[in-house]
Amino acid sequence: MEDADAQGPSGASLPVFVFPSGIHFFVDEPHSHKQVLTLYNPYDFPLCYKILSTAPRKYSVIEPEGTLKPRCCVDIVIRHLAATVKANVGRSDKFRVQVQKHSEREVTGRKDVQATLHQSRRDAEVSEAQLRFEGTSAPTLRSRSSSTAPQQYSFPPPEYERQSSSQRTGSIGGGGGVAAAQQPLHGQSYLVVLAAIFCIAALMLPTHGDGQANSSSRVPEYLHLSVPQKLVAAYILGLVTMLLMRH
Repeated sequence: MEDADAQGPSGASLPVFVFPSGIHFFVDEPHSHKQVLTLYNPYDFPLCYKILSTAPRKYSVIEPEGTLKPRCCVDIVIRHLAATVKANVGRSDKFRVQVQKHSEREVTGRKDVQATLHQSRRDAEVSEAQLRFEGTSAPTLRSRSSSTAPQQYSFPPPEYERQSSSQRTGSIGGGGGVAAAQQPLHGQSYLVVLAAIFCIAALMLPTHGDGQANSSSRVPEYLHLSVPQKLVAAYILGLVTMLLMRH
C-alpha cells in the first residue's frame, strides 16, 4: 500500500466537494451494502480524480479513477464486500478522494470520507447519541491516538463487472437538492415524492403569456409560470423519476 503522505504535496489547497461526508453500511439491510459517493466539479476546468482506501480488500469501487468534466458530478459506487463478517461491525475505514487539474501531475486537493459498518440503524443512532453525550474529550483522545500512526491508502480491487459511472451536467450551485438525491431513499422517500408532486403541479399551472388559456383560468396571475420555469420543473421531475427508478 502507498502512504497517504506520498500521494501529493502537503500544501494541497483545492477544495474537494463530495457527498455524503460519511458512508454508513448496515448489516441487516443488504441493499445498504452498496452506497453512492458523489464527487462534484464546480470549477471551469476538468479534474482528474482517484479514490483510495485504508482497507482496499473490504470494498469494491466502480471507476476508482477518472476525469470529471467542468461543472459536472460523478456517482461513484462503493460496495462493502465483507459486511457479513461480524468482526467488521463497528469498525470504520476511510476513503481518500484525491483530485488534480487535468494539466498537472501534482495532487491539488484531497478529502477523507469515513465509512462505518453498523449492525443496524438503531445501533448507529445509539452510538451517535453516546458520542454526543461523551462530549469533546473522547473524540480528542481518538484523534490523538490516530495521529500517532499514519494511515495507509491504496486502490480498492477493480470491479469485475465494470459499470460506467454517470456524469450529470447542469448547475451545481444549489447543491442541497442534487446532493440529497444521492442518499438512500429510506427515511427520505417522502421528500422525493413531495418534490415530484410539486413539479407536476407546476407543469399543470397556466403558462404566462398564453392569453387564451389565461382568460378562462381561475388561477391567480402570480401563479402563472413562464416557459423556462416549466422547463426547469420538467427537468427536476425527470431527475426525481430516474432516482425513484434506480432505487
